Amino acid sequence: MIKTSLAISIMDTENQNTGEIKNSEYKELVDFLVVKFENIDRKFDDVNARIDTLANRVARMDDKIDDYRAEQIGMRRDIDRHEKWHFKVADKVGVDLLKN
Repeated sequence: MIKTSLAISIMDTENQNTGEIKNSEYKELVDFLVVKFENIDRKFDDVNARIDTLANRVARMDDKIDDYRAEQIGMRRDIDRHEKWHFKVADKVGVDLLKN
């Protein structure tokens, strides 16, 4: 009997020293890792949602900037046209607009 219990304790010590784990310990480790990875996935989902929101805002801003540029180009064209009319009218009336 003493030899058997000694052999069992030596085997247990060897299992601990070699890093072998039991099925229950392995399952516990896997369950723990599953929970941790699910938490990480949730955090990445939150980050992805924020990135999508920011990307949509940037896209809307880009559209507004394009509209603003087109409006500015149109206004510049109108101002140039009105300036030409002013010079034509001033020339016909005899007023020199270029003098200070």
